[in-house]
Amino acid sequence: MGSSAGADPSGQVPRLRRLCEERTPAVLSDSPSAMVLMRSLGVSDGTFVFGYGCAAHAGNLVALDATRLHLFSAALRHAVSATVFFMRCGRARAMHASTVAVMSQPGRRIRGLKAYSRTRWAGEAVTISAVQENLPALRHTLLSNAGSGNPFPVSASVTAALEPASRETIGQSTPFLKVLAAAVALLEAEAAPLSSYAGIFATLRSSLDTFFTELPLAAREGVQHSLCARFAAFSDPMVALAFYLDGFWGPARGRVSGLVWTAREGEEGRTLSNLRDAAIVLLADGDAPLAARLQSELSEFLAFAAQPARAKAWTRLHPLTWWRLYGERCTLWHPLCLRLFCYPASAAGGERAFKRLNQMLTPRRNRLSYGLVNKLTRIAFNAAQLGRPNPVTRLSRSHTELKPHAFFGPLSGEAGTEGGGGETVAGVGGDAMDDGGEGGAGLWGEEAEEEEPLPDLGAFDMDAIIAELLS
Repeated sequence: MGSSAGADPSGQVPRLRRLCEERTPAVLSDSPSAMVLMRSLGVSDGTFVFGYGCAAHAGNLVALDATRLHLFSAALRHAVSATVFFMRCGRARAMHASTVAVMSQPGRRIRGLKAYSRTRWAGEAVTISAVQENLPALRHTLLSNAGSGNPFPVSASVTAALEPASRETIGQSTPFLKVLAAAVALLEAEAAPLSSYAGIFATLRSSLDTFFTELPLAAREGVQHSLCARFAAFSDPMVALAFYLDGFWGPARGRVSGLVWTAREGEEGRTLSNLRDAAIVLLADGDAPLAARLQSELSEFLAFAAQPARAKAWTRLHPLTWWRLYGERCTLWHPLCLRLFCYPASAAGGERAFKRLNQMLTPRRNRLSYGLVNKLTRIAFNAAQLGRPNPVTRLSRSHTELKPHAFFGPLSGEAGTEGGGGETVAGVGGDAMDDGGEGGAGLWGEEAEEEEPLPDLGAFDMDAIIAELLS
């Protein structure tokens, strides 16, 4: 996804103005090598102000890297063996279906087995978790088959997949894979702003040090290395800057700011704060006074956004909406954020356009002119987009974002004052936090009662505002 382009790379227009004023191209290709080359060359020669890869694709590659680790590969192998046998053998499928019907309890239905597909959102999680949910029914099916008068043959790999060691492997790998699949699904659905790109990867990597203790140390370190490499290869300093410009991730910044991100072993890595500073230098384009002003205004914003009274607004509003309503006091960052938070974290929109193209140009309709195919594809894609909810005006932070937000908040023993503990560039201040609650409820304790009332969004024609910003 090329994120901003300039019409005259050799001109003297500062990158800050180019990013705020010029039109934005989005480039999508089925060739990963061509896309990476186009993005890197475009940024290096000044055609693009910055460029970043699809966050959902990076998450899928993390799931693929996890299957190369022994624990996850063994779990996937056992899950696929059981799934293929019980889905393709007619007698086994029928006996398993009757067993599931008997074992199902009112209000708790056992879902069916799911075939493995790498094209699905982190498909390993879907297949392995479905087998884990069906393990009692699968074992009961094999026991019933062994006691029947005419048993069907069962291969040794299927029997081994239901042994205690295999069940333990599946149980260890399922929790993390389910969280990773939820994160990829969130990014793929464009239900999260650009700031969640760095927020999800950083909090997921940091959580492996404290949570997911059922995973062996080697597996956790392998997944952390994959998250580090994929984020460093796909992201851009501007993605880290967006992470700092979204107050929702304020409680987590102090805990993840020390993580070093590097794409390859042996290379010098950079932290999120280093990437943020690099983005500021890029925007200043060699103007030292402008860079100092940007840094100073960013520090003021972080202190303002870290106030407990602002917490609920960050949870309920899209960053673009927040900057539209409250960001005018930051004269330098306000116009930039109105453009920066319009960019999606993934290239799912282009993928949907390709699917519409395949529906227009089929083997039986292969003689249409290119112009007609282009018009039909645009009409079909735009009509489908009009039916989708607006990700800006209807933003609702998911549990995938709220849980890390609560986990990495300040400890309950840290005292904080209204408007105090202002978060600096180094980390989080001393805001008080309760137990976190379900989905982050009660995160800011009693001080949430003193927050300013949120504006009535119905009084704003947000579609007109966004159209004005994009015009």
